[in-house]
Amino acid sequence: MGVGGPGVRRVTGLQRQIFHLYRRALVVVASKPPETRSSWYQFISHHFRHPSLGGGLRKQDVGAIEYYLRRGEKMLESYSQDGVKGQFFIQASPFQSQV
Repeated sequence: MGVGGPGVRRVTGLQRQIFHLYRRALVVVASKPPETRSSWYQFISHHFRHPSLGGGLRKQDVGAIEYYLRRGEKMLESYSQDGVKGQFFIQASPFQSQV
């Protein structure tokens, strides 16, 4: 019988890379100031789950997964710098005029 037994799914290389990126992101969040950590956790969760940011992709969408993986690596590199203390979402104000 196999290592995991019947019914156990094997994890692909891309899935392993995504898990590794997520773990590294959590380590970076742990290095941030305590007063900003909860917003960092929300930020990371949003980037891994939101459909427009790569969340909910099918396993067959290899090109998109690789794109979001590269993008996540770049974001993690920039956010892990010591000078970055907090982050914010840029949202359009409902009062901005349409040009």
